[in-house]
Amino acid sequence: IALTLLAVGLVWFGISRMFAPLTELEHDLLARPPDDLSPLTVPVPAEVDHLVAALNGFMGRLQKTMERVSGLVAEAAHEVRTPLASLRAQAEVAMDEQEPAALRRRIERIHSGAVQASQLVSQLLMDATISHRLEAQESEMVMPWSLVEEICQRLDMEQLGRLSLEADEAAQMAQLRGDRVALREMLRNLIDNALVYSAGAVEIDMRLSGERLLVFVMDRGPGMDAEDKETVLERFKRGKASGGTVGSGLGLAIVSRVATGHGGTLRFIDREGGGLTVEVALPLPRGSWRQ
Repeated sequence: IALTLLAVGLVWFGISRMFAPLTELEHDLLARPPDDLSPLTVPVPAEVDHLVAALNGFMGRLQKTMERVSGLVAEAAHEVRTPLASLRAQAEVAMDEQEPAALRRRIERIHSGAVQASQLVSQLLMDATISHRLEAQESEMVMPWSLVEEICQRLDMEQLGRLSLEADEAAQMAQLRGDRVALREMLRNLIDNALVYSAGAVEIDMRLSGERLLVFVMDRGPGMDAEDKETVLERFKRGKASGGTVGSGLGLAIVSRVATGHGGTLRFIDREGGGLTVEVALPLPRGSWRQ
């Protein structure tokens, strides 16, 4: 009995000494404020070193996500405040307007501001959604041509009449591994931008080039200068040719992030005779391009 009790005591003492660093790790985590996601530096046994490394990696990813969300909230608050203030001011002036023609002009301005605010909020929500989906890295096999057809079904007759679609059979059947929602929004923003900033026909061409799928969206709009080609990829930045056109400044930033998130590239090419070609090159799954 004495030997058994001694053995139990020794085992208990050994286990306590072995798990003492984990207890210290627990106290360190409990003492932290909710926003402290810095790496854990408590010395631990080699057996749980991989666990601590995994926790540090998780907290690092979580910190980046929180910083991105905080930045998005701050930018959204700043960008939405301006159109909402403008709407309120226009509505207050319209309430005191007696002349019908002037009242109608005020109402038109209110409508334009509401459209702009609605588009901005929609793009902000989609931007946050795409950021989350790209971070989650969920993927499936997607046919980009079917996404283009899906987008075309949502256009009105006037916009649809301005579109010209071209792709050979191989390009139409090509599949990419990626996020369906993100790829659809990338293509939708490209098509919407071309339709909004040009009055003529918009051509969409899709073809295979080696191990990449190339998507071209071509218009006869005002185009971009060299400076705009760099700045329009930033959030809330618009080109000089945007003028009074309603827009959020997020469309091409979303396109760039989705293309980069899928291992692709985005390029702006000046068209001969005026206009712009936007080229997106996306990698095909390994081995599929040889078939």
